[in-house]
Amino acid sequence: MSSNNKSLDDYEVTMLVLDGCGHCADAKEKLKDRIASGKIKIGNLSNDESARKLAALHNVKGAPTLILKDKTTNFTEACNISPDGKRAVCKHNKVDL
Repeated sequence: MSSNNKSLDDYEVTMLVLDGCGHCADAKEKLKDRIASGKIKIGNLSNDESARKLAALHNVKGAPTLILKDKTTNFTEACNISPDGKRAVCKHNKVDL
């Protein structure tokens, strides 16, 4: 894990979701303020080809999944959302949402 303490503002964030996905609806509700502010974009795997390409690129197997792209290094990775919706849990780091 990274020892860097980065914040949500250091990333471009896309949340991949599916129509009819209860966990996706729950995550969207928990993150609604960040979605409304534009800090988190939504990519709908049900009807958005660019979202499907992003999911394939990162070998995403389920939704919801966050894709974080570091604004400085352009490093991109797929991350899970913590159960409380307050953190992105990634292989290389954790980011407070």
